[in-house]
Amino acid sequence: MKKVLLGTTALIAGGLAAVPAMAADPIKIGVGGYMQQYFNAGHYGGTGVGATATDYRTPNYKYEGEIWFIGQTKLDNGTTVGVRFELEGWSQSGVNPGVNGGTPSLSQDTMDEEYIFAFGDWGRIDFGGKDVASYVMFYGAPNALPGYGATQFNFGAGSASISGANGALHQNAWSAGVLGVDANRLTYYTPRFFGLQFGVSYTPQFNTVSQAGAGGAGVFNAQPNAAAACGFNGGAGNAPLCNSGQNAYVNGISLSVNYVNKFGDLGIAASFGWDHAAYDAGIVNSGLQATYNALAGGLNISYAGFTVGGSFGWDNNGLISGNANLFWSAGIMYETGPWAASFTYFGGSRRENVAALAGTGGAVGTDQIHLFMLGGTYAIGPGIKLVGGFYYEAASGQNQSERTDSWQFLIGTELRF
Repeated sequence: MKKVLLGTTALIAGGLAAVPAMAADPIKIGVGGYMQQYFNAGHYGGTGVGATATDYRTPNYKYEGEIWFIGQTKLDNGTTVGVRFELEGWSQSGVNPGVNGGTPSLSQDTMDEEYIFAFGDWGRIDFGGKDVASYVMFYGAPNALPGYGATQFNFGAGSASISGANGALHQNAWSAGVLGVDANRLTYYTPRFFGLQFGVSYTPQFNTVSQAGAGGAGVFNAQPNAAAACGFNGGAGNAPLCNSGQNAYVNGISLSVNYVNKFGDLGIAASFGWDHAAYDAGIVNSGLQATYNALAGGLNISYAGFTVGGSFGWDNNGLISGNANLFWSAGIMYETGPWAASFTYFGGSRRENVAALAGTGGAVGTDQIHLFMLGGTYAIGPGIKLVGGFYYEAASGQNQSERTDSWQFLIGTELRF
């Protein structure tokens, strides 16, 4: 999962300018990145009943970070060409940090993204392992709690305890849909015209698709007749062969538009994106997968230090009719000097009309989730923030495995360099 809210491509280009270069200079690499660390204490609601009951311990400690290697040079024709590599700043690449019960693999380091780029008066191109256009251009509910929030978050909330059964917490709520993973793709962004910018991404193939935290992914994402994989789930990678009929999603298209403008002291930022991918069925398949479609939109309005906004989305999860997610968010944030504070709400629902798609311990029906977050930060120096906050999460469903409540107090830091 992508970790950092990038905003618009204009912000991205601005960040890259930190590595200066004159015309005809060779590319020189600079270093950037971030580290987020939290201490959590509170309550994780248990799940299940009787022999299947599970309780969860608290407090705990969480961290996440990345190291960015960025370089660029400006050609004589005015086009800037560069390269970017993102190295995960934690060594437990064998474990999803939001999943309980995993055994860390401490011997691996992982590249999150790696791609080349070019930009100029004609727009911008990204080529390689990179986020999809609907992700990069997305605007959602504002949030002052680094790593948490309703969109583009690093750390899952209490839903980690019920994600196997309750699929309402849509893990791709940051954008139109699942195409947000860092697969090999080509993306083009237009120049901004009167506040408007358009983006399009093309992704040839995904090995598997994560179905919005519905659980049971091994059941309906399996590739029973697969002789070779093309790429891998959750990232890019070189694949010399892309076999047909591999029960994989192919020819992914992401279309996105956003509008960013200021009218005196009033600022407006809005976005809308649509993701689509065909399903390349194998000889042996579950019969549950279908063409993938998802859409999402968001809006931020800012004035006098306040930002209010929210988002909405729909995702069919690449499944047969009746198994879609709806998700929405709203929030308000105030910033003044080194201080920032926010209140954010996220809600989601997931319909499941087939038992095989209800996840471990789940049941056919509609799951729901509501997440409330309060956060504040104080910048004690350039790139150094002290962080504190609180969240409460309530999940409901057809049985105890899909129901829980969780609350946590958070204190931590965010460092950027």
